[in-house]
Formats: sequence, C-alpha cells, structure tokens
Amino acid sequence: MAGILSRRSVLGLGLTATGVAVAGCSQGSGGGTSTDSISGDVVFWHPYGQESRQVQLQEAFAVFEEENPGANVQAEHVPFGDFPTRWPSAQQGGTLPDLLINIPENILPMHMAGLVDTDAMGSLVEDLGGDDFFVPGFLDKNGRYEGAAFALPHYAHNRLMLYRRDRLEAAGLDVPVTLEDVEACAEAMNSDPEYFGWTMPLSQSDIGAGYLLWQVVRANGGGLVTADGEQLWVSEQVQEATDYLAGVARRFGPEAATTTTIGDMFNRFHDGSSSMVVDTAANIAVANSTEGLDPDLVAALDGTHMPSGSSGPGHQVGAVSMTIPAGANIAAANALAKVLYRPEIHLDFLLSIPMFHFPATTNIDTDAFYADPLVTRYKDTVVAQTLAGIEEGSVAGFEDGPNPYIGAILDAKISEILVQDVAFGGMAVDAAIEKAAAASDEIVTRISSQIG
Repeated sequence: MAGILSRRSVLGLGLTATGVAVAGCSQGSGGGTSTDSISGDVVFWHPYGQESRQVQLQEAFAVFEEENPGANVQAEHVPFGDFPTRWPSAQQGGTLPDLLINIPENILPMHMAGLVDTDAMGSLVEDLGGDDFFVPGFLDKNGRYEGAAFALPHYAHNRLMLYRRDRLEAAGLDVPVTLEDVEACAEAMNSDPEYFGWTMPLSQSDIGAGYLLWQVVRANGGGLVTADGEQLWVSEQVQEATDYLAGVARRFGPEAATTTTIGDMFNRFHDGSSSMVVDTAANIAVANSTEGLDPDLVAALDGTHMPSGSSGPGHQVGAVSMTIPAGANIAAANALAKVLYRPEIHLDFLLSIPMFHFPATTNIDTDAFYADPLVTRYKDTVVAQTLAGIEEGSVAGFEDGPNPYIGAILDAKISEILVQDVAFGGMAVDAAIEKAAAASDEIVTRISSQIG
C-alpha cells in the first residue's frame, strides 16, 4: 500500500489541472483507512442536475444515513464540464470529497496525479463481487489503468445514428449500415434549406467533432493516439474519416454546424431540421416526454448502430463512473457506493429518466428494467443497440484501455478545427491533418513529460 496521504498533505504535491507532477499513478489509501468510522459529514460530488435523478439520490442517502446513524451525506452538484478545474482547486484547498461521480476521461487525470485511492477502489470491486459484477471487459476498457481500478460505472450509454424513418421510407432506402449507406441516406434525406440530411455538432465550444472523428476512424480500425503517446493523425484511417465527415457536412448539412453543439442535437432532430443526427437514445426519450411535439414526428424517430467501416461500427460508450479520492473516509465511501449499487436502488436510478441510463453492471433485474413502458417500446431498436454498444465499445480513445492523452487532445478542439477547415474553410485534407498532427504532438509531448 502506498503511503498515507491526508487531504491537506496533497498540497505539497504542487499539482494543477494542466501541469501535474505525478505523485505515483498507483496511489494507495488516502487519509482514511478501512476501519474509519462512518459518521459526520460524508462529502459526495455528482453531475446529476435533473430533479428526478436527485430524488433517487436522496432516497439512497436516506438508506445510507439510516444504516449509519450520525452520518450525513453532503451532496454537491458538480457538472461534467466543471470537474476538470474543480478537483485541482479542491485538492489545493484540502476539500476533495469522499466519493464522486463523473466520467473516466475527467477522472483519469486526477488518477494520474495520484489523487485516486486505488487500494480503496480495488477493495470496493472485490466487495461488489469482482469483475463479474460489471459488463464483461468494461472495467479493463474504461476504468482500469495499468491494472489499477480508478473508475467504476454508475451507468452507461452508447452513441447511435438517429434517423427519420418516414423520410428514409419516402426515399425508398433501407436502414443504413455502412458509412456509404449513411452518406447515401444523407443525400436522399437532404432538402436544403427546409431540412438537412445530417447535421453534425462541429462547434469549437464542444467536442462533438472529436467524437465523430474517433467513431469513423474506429469503424475502420484506427485511432487518434495510443495510450503510449503514438499519435495517429497522419494515418490512412484519419485521412479517410476527415474527408468523409467534411464532405458530408459540406454537401448535406448546414454551415451552421460550425456553431452547433452536442446539446443542440435534441432541437435539430425534434424540429425537423435534420433527418439524421448522432446522439444517444436519450434524444428519443426526450422527444417522447416533450409536450407539443407532433406525435407523428415522434413516432418517426428511430436509430441504429453507428455506421460500419472495415472493422464494424464505431461504438462510443459514455461511462458515468464513481471514484474514491485520496484522503477520503474509505469506510464511508465504500458503504455509500455499495448502497448506490444495491439492485433496487440502482434500478430506480436507472429508470428515473428511462433510456438516459443503461446498466453497466450485472446485478440489475432485467425483467424490471424492460418492463418500463418506454424501454419496452424501443426494446428491439435503440435499447438493444445501446446495450450491444456498451458491451462492444469503449469511451472515446479508450479502445485499448484508458488513455492519458485523449482527453487533452479532444479538449483542445483539434478535431473541430480539422473538420471545419476542410468542410468550410477550403483547406486540403493533407494540410489540415498536418496542422492537427502538430497540435497533437505538442499535447503528447507535454503530457509525456509529466507522467514520465
């Protein structure tokens, strides 16, 4: 076990969000021990802003507090986008929580800085039943780095190719399977300016193009950067994916895609202005619960796997996960995590917003999950496709396991600039990729110097 580290002693490490002096990537227990008492304030960060999610959390907290008299869960909403700057600030102030939930891409830099208690995380995995508690292979792909667990999934989802079934049928086309099929569908379902074939989220205020580029590259068996820091921007797969996305965006999408974010996919699909978008099953779930939408339009919304290339679909998993920071009250964190994973409590959370949350664990009552009316309605389409993608895919850039470089590369908006340069800026693919590769090299060099 690595040395004991209190919340305040980490101040001496001198870590920041963008420049970390690594204090041992397999950091062991923090200030707590397995015999810590479960009393007083138990600090918990989560990204769940919706009321229905928070109601389910409060019910879990009530169970935890009833079983641990004197304990009081202090929950704080920390959005995904705030987390990368929030944890360094909390580390400097000695106020890291006892348990937190975010995404592995955000948690990995914290782990690389030695601020995840991997001993406590390993013990939690064993207490839950080992790897068999999770979807096969899920931890190794999305939550383990160099053998140490740093993130355990609370729920998962998978990005899909969503389409208007009515427009597809009117065009006389089948559900798209390949990249070529999707391009043909985008052309057939494009009626500029009334509506577009495929609206992509290419805004540089988001990472939608980074996700799309990775998905298409993965469909052909490639990647953007390896976990060892080998950048792959000049590969044939990246060149082909760039040419493909830029061509479709330019010919069958709006130029307003340059300011369109992932969050805009709801409106673009629901207002009829886009025949296809890439999003999760949640997009269709929201349509079903939004008052005032045309019922015929809602009924026409459907989805399928991301398009296949030479290596199958580019499944991209979202893995909203929990971790125990260094310096936590381990006993409290362990007990609270296990309450959140209890089958009935976990199921209630998953169904708090049906088709937003899908299980990445094996302890869920599947009959009860499928009994939800909305899940039942889409059981054989977007629900089945999402669950298959969760089993077969990974977090973006984690195809060979957690990758310390991909988060910074995506956050740098290299992909957004690349696709925009080619689609709407008149730049040749080779020149745009050379520019992207140079930007990626700078990031890889910086991070490599930090992690040794």
